[in-house]
Amino acid sequence: MYKPDYHCQVEGTWDDAAAALAIASICSKIESAFDAERLWGSEKAPALSLYGGAAGTLLGLETLRNWQLGELRRSYNGAAATMLASYLRAPDLETGVVSMSYFAGFSGIALVALELMPDADFDKRLAAVVDNLIDREDTFDSLPGVALLAVHRAMRTGGATRWISNYCRAARVLVSRRVEVRNLKFWRQAPTRHYVGAAHGGATMLRLLGLGTPYNDANLMRALEQTLDAFDALALREGDGVNWPYTLEDAEKGGTSVCSGVTALQASSRVSARRLSVTS
Repeated sequence: MYKPDYHCQVEGTWDDAAAALAIASICSKIESAFDAERLWGSEKAPALSLYGGAAGTLLGLETLRNWQLGELRRSYNGAAATMLASYLRAPDLETGVVSMSYFAGFSGIALVALELMPDADFDKRLAAVVDNLIDREDTFDSLPGVALLAVHRAMRTGGATRWISNYCRAARVLVSRRVEVRNLKFWRQAPTRHYVGAAHGGATMLRLLGLGTPYNDANLMRALEQTLDAFDALALREGDGVNWPYTLEDAEKGGTSVCSGVTALQASSRVSARRLSVTS
């Protein structure tokens, strides 16, 4: 793992009961640290994002609840409303600009808020905001987040036309921005770097194209195939194990960071088997 010391260590063989107790203990500590106004952040530095803040914490707790791996002491619907309002009041402490990033900005926060407290009116207004952002040049760095938000909302709303349209438009723009490197179609996230991981790289594109399979046109399906080809070509195989590098520039060194290195640890069998369904 990225920082093994942060995690409960396995002693001897795997024990389901011990793992369940560890999860319950973690949930209890998280709930005890909750504050209705600050959520899990401090007064000076509210942490709200999916990557390192309240949205990620709420998503984790609700996922454990849904998987029946944790019994929570309270409902967090009110926390979701607080999180959304707090972000819109002060989206970025340095610039004051709303970022549509999935991991670090509004897309992830809005997605979690709508999961916990469905609101048809907010859903429609959010879709209109997204529609106006897609073709703006200055939002390209956040466009993967917009596309992921749109495809998740399309699935949750039973295929609402507004979200399918937003997803397809955003995905087409992203596909048009690929470059060819080492005979592979991929995305450049920095002047000289082509990242493979979820937060900065091609794995997010793989995920959003895979999730959007029911809505993809011929061009997007072809882009999905090409992205799968790239991941097949980049795979570092050793026996039955599969890993991926952090970047195309350092393609022989495997990594374990979800952020900028390998993300496809969960999807390795799907990628290797050439399946057009990528989930996490």
